[in-house]
Amino acid sequence: MILEPAGGQSGTTPTIPGYLQELRSLTTRHKVVLIFDEVITGFRYAPGGAQAYFGVTPDMTTLAKIVAGGLPGAAVVGKKELLSMMAHRGEPVFDRSQRVAQNGTFNSNPVCAAAAIATLELVADGALHARANKAGDELRSGLSDAMKRAGVPGTCFGEASIFHVSFEGKPGLAGFDRPRRGDLYHLLRCALLNNGVDCASHHGWISAVHTDADIERTIAAHEKAFREMAADGVFKGM
Repeated sequence: MILEPAGGQSGTTPTIPGYLQELRSLTTRHKVVLIFDEVITGFRYAPGGAQAYFGVTPDMTTLAKIVAGGLPGAAVVGKKELLSMMAHRGEPVFDRSQRVAQNGTFNSNPVCAAAAIATLELVADGALHARANKAGDELRSGLSDAMKRAGVPGTCFGEASIFHVSFEGKPGLAGFDRPRRGDLYHLLRCALLNNGVDCASHHGWISAVHTDADIERTIAAHEKAFREMAADGVFKGM
């Protein structure tokens, strides 16, 4: 069983409370390997990733380039009994035909390894996460208020230091209440660029180096963009 623990598309459709705990119990009961894809959430939600944030430990986890400080690098981590399937045993039959091969262009790259050690030391105490998550709370609240002031449908939601601007509202158990309008998010990005801010179409990520001024500027640019889109009548009928 493989999933993103915070939900698909960086949490655009988040997992509901209790889901991961129930999934862990179910997979354990049926002896199914549970794998978390923490390419997005690893070292972002908490020093221990989303699994520490939600309190659920999978059997394996995949991590992407953040483990190397943004340089080319990645990791597969997990239980010894599973990872030992990748290790050479010095047994010709096992090593050649039974071992699970793990190949990578940057395996044992000393620069990436040094960057990884430095990154892990920086994020170990959780101080950077606390700063980024606090900024995430402020930005989500500010963007939701900006949408209300501009008379734009929807809200801003998310967890930790990730935010999602949604013209369809926050998804419920059955997903979003209205069909997703991809054209609106493209228009939003264009409007944001006109106001000096760039952001991914559906969501964005806060860093610990973003300042209060950066958050204020981002909220102000979004509000201008929302008002321009409303003035153009793109939300009529929603």
